[in-house]
Amino acid sequence: MAYSFTVIGFLHGTEIESITGSDSGSRMLEFARKNLSLLTTSGLSKRIEELKRFVQEYKKQSHKEALESAYRLQSKTRSFETNQIQCFQFNAVGDEELPKSLPEVDMVITDLPYGKLARWEGRGTDESYVERFLEKLEPKLGPVSVTAIIHDKKQRISHSGYKAIRSFALGKRRIVLLELERNLA
Repeated sequence: MAYSFTVIGFLHGTEIESITGSDSGSRMLEFARKNLSLLTTSGLSKRIEELKRFVQEYKKQSHKEALESAYRLQSKTRSFETNQIQCFQFNAVGDEELPKSLPEVDMVITDLPYGKLARWEGRGTDESYVERFLEKLEPKLGPVSVTAIIHDKKQRISHSGYKAIRSFALGKRRIVLLELERNLA
């Protein structure tokens, strides 16, 4: 989650008001917070200082190149304020609801669990998990929202409240773009 969101933030930060991510695992949230902090002035500055130490200590070319990249990012990308980036722990298929404080969203990007490293937490099938996730998400979606679901080619993505507006393959994964049926009227 956070790797993709961080890249999107660097590439399209001027078009994004805020970034919010969630995961059911606390360990993944640690990685997410660290990656997303690179989008803030203080987070990227901290990483630059870390890379400077690595260059001095280890004298590796890869550290020098990473430092150069960090400087380029610092000079050419928009910095988010700390309060424009948030992460929270959430099991999309559990009994809990999305936080009431979560604002309306225009774009959702999710990469469904599909292997040994990431699994759904709960009982059910891939299809029932996707349905439950989309049901929980619906009240938070804005009138012109798009939901992008990245999934394994074996997984089937459908929900009666959503319409697929585009689907395509990217390597071994598929991506389906969904709109709420209520927004298409």
